[in-house]
Amino acid sequence: MNVLTPTQSVVTEGIQRTASSLVSAFEKLTTAVQSYLRYRQTVIALSALDARELADIGLVRADIDAIAKGQKH
Repeated sequence: MNVLTPTQSVVTEGIQRTASSLVSAFEKLTTAVQSYLRYRQTVIALSALDARELADIGLVRADIDAIAKGQKH
């Protein structure tokens, strides 16, 4: 029976690919968390304004979610 044993370079490449994938996943997670925190901060800040203050900047309360998501300019 012929048994293939991985060479050191194959093992190293596999470890590097796995590490790279983990770093990429962590970066995506970090970006998503930062985006969510900016969204929440915007919602909180705009929600603290009264109707007149919102009108002064051209918004109504119903606009807050879309503005916080960056969907409305």
